[in-house]
Amino acid sequence: MQTSTFLFNKRSILLGCIFLIICNVLYAQKDELNTVATKKEWSINLNAGSTQYWGYMNSINIGSSLKHNPTGAYGFVLSREISPLFGIRGQFLMGKMKGRKEVYSDGTPANLQYFSDFVEINITTKISFTDLIKGYQPNRILNIYGLAGIGLSNSQGNTTNNITWNAVKTWGNKKGRGINGYEIEPLGTVGVGLSVKLTKELDITFENAMKFVHTNKLFERNGSIPYDLYGYSSIGITYNFSFKKAVIIAPVAKTIIKEELKPIITEKKPVEVKKEVVSAPVLINTEPKVTPLLIVKQPVVKPVPKVVLFSGYKIQILASTTPISFDDIMKKYNLSEQIREDHFNKWYRYSVGEYSTYNEANAYSKILKKRNKLTGTFIVKIEDGKRIGPVGKQITI
Repeated sequence: MQTSTFLFNKRSILLGCIFLIICNVLYAQKDELNTVATKKEWSINLNAGSTQYWGYMNSINIGSSLKHNPTGAYGFVLSREISPLFGIRGQFLMGKMKGRKEVYSDGTPANLQYFSDFVEINITTKISFTDLIKGYQPNRILNIYGLAGIGLSNSQGNTTNNITWNAVKTWGNKKGRGINGYEIEPLGTVGVGLSVKLTKELDITFENAMKFVHTNKLFERNGSIPYDLYGYSSIGITYNFSFKKAVIIAPVAKTIIKEELKPIITEKKPVEVKKEVVSAPVLINTEPKVTPLLIVKQPVVKPVPKVVLFSGYKIQILASTTPISFDDIMKKYNLSEQIREDHFNKWYRYSVGEYSTYNEANAYSKILKKRNKLTGTFIVKIEDGKRIGPVGKQITI
């Protein structure tokens, strides 16, 4: 039975269920995350997942006639944020891989089985697709990003015939130049990931990366691209941190300066004894002095002039339950006349003009209707500055 690189397995379904549960919890706590964010330049991620060996890349059909047995792997990633969009990260990954090819893509029998241990070290660049498209937001809950980079793969294992169990190829096993005698090969990696913010410091990540290694462990015959391909699907937890310490500014305490009260020392001066000089008595003139009478002028009180308030007719142009700016009225109706406001019984009434007779007011009202496009105007009567009401109606204010 053949399996495609795009079919889901049980682990993928389990990871999807975990992702949905976490998203529901996160959106329930979304308000707690909308706080002022502190920039975290560094992060470390611990991850685990499964690897799938796709075999030799074929320009006609990648991984044709290959059964992909998922196996486990784990690792950690150290990342450095260069900008809100870009970052660089180093990854250490180790695990196992399995694969089986029963027939080649040209239909001839293969009956090959592949198994290996591997240790991988890579350096990748990270770009945030979400921030690139929707703009940077430090407290965004979900973030989709892409990965691309290069590295080294150290592996040891064997390819055997699954019928005769004879070894077709063996590598590593203390004979290679890599870590612990593994065979070392260059690799390229590309992938995509999703991070979900749990708190200010913690994220949960879901990643799927594809690895390209210059080898051909299952001996595909008609492949045109000389690289093996395997994938790593993982879930991880990320801790964000920064080496820059936050500067805490302590509040300035108010100091009260108490002045010491110094005692006032008064020196007692000796009392001078004055000698009295006895002189001859002076004759005092006892005649009373006559003080001339002062004439005080009384201020002249002028009568207060009587203020004559307007009595006549005005043209009411507008009424509202809320006050309106004179400038807005003049601009809206292109008026240059002086506007009067009367406030009574929750109504603000606005009128223009001062006319001694009803006919004069009525004539100008027609001009306003025609020239300024005013509708609903009518004549009101004013007595001693007070609005009596529309002409023809008895309204007492």
